[in-house]
Amino acid sequence: MQSTRKKIWIFLCAILVILLAIAVLLPLQSNVYQQTRFHATGNALSRQLLKDTVWHNWWPGKVIRTGDSMILSAGKFTFLKRQTLLNNFIFTASSGSWSFQTTLTLIPQSNDEVIVSLSSVILLPTNPVERIKGLFLSSQLKEIFNDILNHLTGHFSLIRNLYGVDISESSVLFEYVATTSKTLDHRARVSEVYEVVDELKDYIRQNHAEEKGFPMLHENSFKPNEHYIQVAIPIDRQLPDKGMIKSKWLLKGGQILKTEVKGNRKKIAKAMTQVEYYIQDHNHARVAIPYQYLITNRLEQPDSAQWVTGIYYPVILH
Repeated sequence: MQSTRKKIWIFLCAILVILLAIAVLLPLQSNVYQQTRFHATGNALSRQLLKDTVWHNWWPGKVIRTGDSMILSAGKFTFLKRQTLLNNFIFTASSGSWSFQTTLTLIPQSNDEVIVSLSSVILLPTNPVERIKGLFLSSQLKEIFNDILNHLTGHFSLIRNLYGVDISESSVLFEYVATTSKTLDHRARVSEVYEVVDELKDYIRQNHAEEKGFPMLHENSFKPNEHYIQVAIPIDRQLPDKGMIKSKWLLKGGQILKTEVKGNRKKIAKAMTQVEYYIQDHNHARVAIPYQYLITNRLEQPDSAQWVTGIYYPVILH
């Protein structure tokens, strides 16, 4: 009987020693950190993450948006977006009775890459058993961080997801264009653009030249009542000038950025803005005016949602 009691006391003392050792040796906080690095500019990624409306496209779980708040779930964790700072997105994370801050940080690199990290500091209780539970929770959180970063990287590694359009580097295909311009007191209507196109077509035909592509359009508004358009058509050779119509030489093979969009003028303007962001983000230099390549004949297709337009920006790539 005494032997049994002695064994029980020894066992209880051993448990107590183990718990005391845990209380002394285990940390009072757990630092959870994961990072990834991939090819994207920090500015482009930041612009996308500032839009709560795009998080559902890549987040590996449920996204709930109510007014100005956003709640994200991943595994057993919930993340409530609290604050946005420069390249930092701060969340209150929770799982059961546990609650702690999580920060998503963007660190732009000099070679058009970005480091994205997720970090949390979980304060652990003095109770050894609860502290062990907290460490297991930290291990699970680390796995969730890794999953989140993998989804983010996979999505935003694509230029289309960073800029909303596919932007590619190419070269100028044409050597000569016939071109003319006009200034109006209103934004040019489709019919007015194609009146200029027809003038150029007549000029090309009269000179027995050959068209080598679709009409090209550049638009600019200097004042509310001063709207400038320049129209050009690629041709096979240099032609003599005639009044306002000029035959111009292009740097065939020169560097150019291009994309293609289907939709109306609003969508075209939005796509052009994204190309301009791309130029800024990559420190490219514009060397000539951008232009729209009118693949769809807009006179023949009155539904602007069906317009297919190429967008071209002559640049020097860095």
